[in-house]
Amino acid sequence: MSKKSNLYFGTGLCSRSMISQGIPFDILDLIFSAVLFLKKNPDQFVYHLIADHHALQMPYINPRQVVDQRFLLTHIISQITQKLDIEDRYQVIYSTEIVHYEEYQSILKKLPEKLSVYKQLELADIHYFYVYKNVSTKLSWKFKSDSLIYDESFFDNEYKDVFSKSKINFLYVENGYSVDRERFFACPYIVSNPETRILISESDLFSKIRNASQNLSDNQQHIFISYYQNIINKFNQITGELLPLDNIGFSISEIIDFFEFQQK
Repeated sequence: MSKKSNLYFGTGLCSRSMISQGIPFDILDLIFSAVLFLKKNPDQFVYHLIADHHALQMPYINPRQVVDQRFLLTHIISQITQKLDIEDRYQVIYSTEIVHYEEYQSILKKLPEKLSVYKQLELADIHYFYVYKNVSTKLSWKFKSDSLIYDESFFDNEYKDVFSKSKINFLYVENGYSVDRERFFACPYIVSNPETRILISESDLFSKIRNASQNLSDNQQHIFISYYQNIINKFNQITGELLPLDNIGFSISEIIDFFEFQQK
């Protein structure tokens, strides 16, 4: 067997109550982290799982919405990989494809029956990429606040309990953010309220940043600015650009223009 050295991460399409209402700019924290992995490891691969099968398990879901959101996300990823010329090493995979594979089904059958269907899928995803795609690292996200527990680390910890002999490593980025001080912490790839999130194709960017300065507490503003400075810094590392960190609105706008993001 080849030495395990690739990276994998997954992004969902819905929350527990709705399909994502757009794609947040925050998803770039995960994607740029994966691209930096490729930059540092020129012989390795990134597998980006889009969890469309998982979304279809939600009782409220309209399958057409899943297809549309999957298409939009795939299009965004394609714009990034084409622009950075990494299409051959950054592979998008749909969970609706792998869930039918014999190897994947064999993993599901080994999981404890007491686990929920959704949790079984999360754990099977990790183990499938670890065993069959030579993945050594799973890129995940977790909440910065200890009071919020249902992030990806919740499933990662469950995986480590069930597959205790697995040697996969977990690398974390922090949660995303909104301009709503009451719902400040957010999933980096799901949008529940587009009015309070910076979107990847944004027509109202500067007014939302103004809202952040008006609505958020001083500490929240500091966290908010630092978070987007981190994403801008990752973009600079990847591209060699020198976008300023002291004007996040300008730099976010420049990144959107660089990749020519357009909502479909």
